[in-house]
Amino acid sequence: TPTPPPNRNPITAAPVTGAAAKNTVILGQTWNSTTSAPSGTENTVAQNAMAPQALSVPVGATVTFTNPSSNSYAHGAASFFEYEFDTGALKPGQSHTHTFDKAGQFYYNDPVFPQNTGLIIVQ
Repeated sequence: TPTPPPNRNPITAAPVTGAAAKNTVILGQTWNSTTSAPSGTENTVAQNAMAPQALSVPVGATVTFTNPSSNSYAHGAASFFEYEFDTGALKPGQSHTHTFDKAGQFYYNDPVFPQNTGLIIVQ
C-alpha cells in the first residue's frame, strides 16, 4: 500500500530567521535567497509566494504580514489546522501584526490565492 499523501503541502524552503527578515512576511512575493530579500515582484501562482516562505521566530515575537503597495491584488495570511491567526484580505499597502505566544509550527495560506503557502516556526 502506498504511503498516503501528507495533510499539508511540505514547505521545503530553508527557514529564515526573524532577525534577517525583520519579523516581516511579504505577501504575494517570493524570497530571493541570493539577496536575502523579497523579490519585489507580485506572484499569484507560485506555492512559495510568501517572502520568506518559512520564518523562524522566538516565542513572544510579533510578526508583521504586509501586502506591499507595489502589489496589484489583495493578499492575506490565514493559519490552518491551528487557527492561530488570520489577517483577512489586505489591500496593497496594508499590514497586520500577530504576536506568537506559544511554540509550534503554524502553516498558513493566502485566502485570496490559496496555493500560496507559508510556515511560521516559533521556538
